[in-house]
Amino acid sequence: YERTEKELAFQREVNAAWKRLYPGVMPVSLGNSAGIARDTGGRLALFVRSKDCSTCDARLAAVLSSGRQVDIYLVDSQGNDEKLRQWAREHSIPADRVRSRHITLNHDGGRWLRFGEGRMPVVLQQGADGWRVAAF
Repeated sequence: YERTEKELAFQREVNAAWKRLYPGVMPVSLGNSAGIARDTGGRLALFVRSKDCSTCDARLAAVLSSGRQVDIYLVDSQGNDEKLRQWAREHSIPADRVRSRHITLNHDGGRWLRFGEGRMPVVLQQGADGWRVAAF
């Protein structure tokens, strides 16, 4: 009980310091780096590269198998729709889920630099307080 009280007091101090140092900025939740958070029904955003990224392929498979709604951003598509479509075909993205907008395919346009913390791949989860990192 005492240890828990000390940990809670420490966390309250951390939270207060954050608010003092970074007013108006939400702290980023790093989520579960081992997998994809399943705690809410919020939409996911997955940022991947099209080539030479086996971890991107593994994360894509995990996201698709989760059944969650997801916006997939190809960071190296250079705005080329054909490159995006070809990548989707090569990775067996279910066309029916794209047509129903359960999955969207997107060009990155700089979002990864803003939210991805330089990591690849990265999964963001949409929650009540905005987007947060769910998995790397």
